[in-house]
Amino acid sequence: MPEFDLTEILNRKHFAFYFAALLGDVEDFLEFSERTIAWQGRSALRTIRMTPDPDKLPEGYLDHLLTNAEHRFTTSLAMRLRYAAVVALVTTVEWEARALGANAAFPIGKKRDQVNEAVHVLRRFDAELSLGVGATVDDYERLVIVRNAIAHNAGIAPGYKYEVQLRKAVDSLKGFSITNWHFIGDCVKIKRDALCPYIQAMGGLLPRVWEEADRTGKLKL
Repeated sequence: MPEFDLTEILNRKHFAFYFAALLGDVEDFLEFSERTIAWQGRSALRTIRMTPDPDKLPEGYLDHLLTNAEHRFTTSLAMRLRYAAVVALVTTVEWEARALGANAAFPIGKKRDQVNEAVHVLRRFDAELSLGVGATVDDYERLVIVRNAIAHNAGIAPGYKYEVQLRKAVDSLKGFSITNWHFIGDCVKIKRDALCPYIQAMGGLLPRVWEEADRTGKLKL
């Protein structure tokens, strides 16, 4: 095991430190909330099953309560939590990418229509620094498309102006799908823990871009 060198850590130049903290908050919020929802779900189901004299209830009523509770905690609350986490992740990266773009010592250029500003900045830095992180940026762009669908069309695919792009994006994101959900219809479904690899990927990408840009003199700082 390597020795802990406090002096080296204190003297080392750290990059995107605030961003890493904010992104860590998103990951912690998601995991804490997932655990809480799961615990509350188990508690609710246990309470319903312990209903005294269930035989005195109307036929099918107990099953109705169990089905509703199961749906609430495994689908409804979980989906809304994961939607919120997607928005938080994309927003956090956008904040950092804007700061990165504002400090670029080379022309960022005008983005094309329909291209997210953060995606444009990250691709320009990737090209300028030859980082080879295009696949990670592509995944982030797909998350932007999902975020936009959540924000502007409640995550629903049919009839959405960018339905084709949304379906393509979801098909390429592991743990994401378009699924029929009760009365809502086909909408974005996100499995538990599906967001974690993308959060971690962006947590590694932005500090790396800052560090390499600083090392090669590509920043105004």
